[in-house]
Amino acid sequence: MLQWAALHGYISEQKFFKSSARLIGVGYSFTSPSVPVLIAAAEIADWDQSHWPFSQAINQLGTESIQLREAASLTVSFLERVYRENILDERRRAITLALMDKLGNRLGGPSIVQEIKKAVPIAFGLNALGAAAAVSTIAAWLNSRTIRTIG
Repeated sequence: MLQWAALHGYISEQKFFKSSARLIGVGYSFTSPSVPVLIAAAEIADWDQSHWPFSQAINQLGTESIQLREAASLTVSFLERVYRENILDERRRAITLALMDKLGNRLGGPSIVQEIKKAVPIAFGLNALGAAAAVSTIAAWLNSRTIRTIG
């Protein structure tokens, strides 16, 4: 209904995204995250990945309701936006690590995280500093994952 209302001009696109983010936050599973919905959820939560509804939106990427490749593609696009936003580097890292945790814990997750790491420099385009920071955080996640599986 929200999507129909937005498509027909009854509500703004931004209202649709924020409403979708809130629906995800209360556990409505028929609302699929998109980059604008993830951004809306992040803004509502002040870019804190542990706060409602952002944590619930990130959690959806770790479920089987979204195909792994689709979740990875969404993650890369969302990360590109995260690393363009005027937020603390600590928050960027925390968001990146939370996303990698959700995807990495899925069947085939560690290899998809490797693919995300390779895709980031291309997806970030001219934002070389953002890409380097994201790749570094993902590499650290991968290294810690290797240590956990060996130990």
